[in-house]
Amino acid sequence: MQLMEEVTNNDIQVFKINFFLILKNILWISIFLALFSIFSKNYINEIYIAIFIIVGYFLSVVLSDSITIIEVDTKLDKTTFQIRTYIFYKRIFKFHSKEFSYSYKDETGARGIKLKRFTIYNIDNEKIIKINPFSSGWSEGKILNIIELFKQMDVNEIGNSWD
Repeated sequence: MQLMEEVTNNDIQVFKINFFLILKNILWISIFLALFSIFSKNYINEIYIAIFIIVGYFLSVVLSDSITIIEVDTKLDKTTFQIRTYIFYKRIFKFHSKEFSYSYKDETGARGIKLKRFTIYNIDNEKIIKINPFSSGWSEGKILNIIELFKQMDVNEIGNSWD
């Protein structure tokens, strides 16, 4: 199993999710919760809370809609998005460059946290895909590579904001 998947075939570039980033997030959460548990007086309850948080994060990643593959064909001016839902169910969206748009901008997430979010919209400006760098297994570098390809293909860009 390759961890950094990025396949290039002249006109076709395939970007795949990096599960290593998800595992790294679980490791950091585990280390933080382990340190918190060590310095807590009620050690047993903290272990249960830590296990609950780690399992909850893992299930939220595995059971939610997660985009696993983005294939960009610059020659045919076509992009394919493959989304896995609930591990088994797979949806595939195929668009030409004029049939979708994207944004990569600061958005306010849960609990008022600001983060960069890469979003794909269909021709009616309905959100199809949302990717949060790092937490969803996609690095910011991969997202920026995809954005560069979209710019080459003249895909419509919706209100991006850069720091």
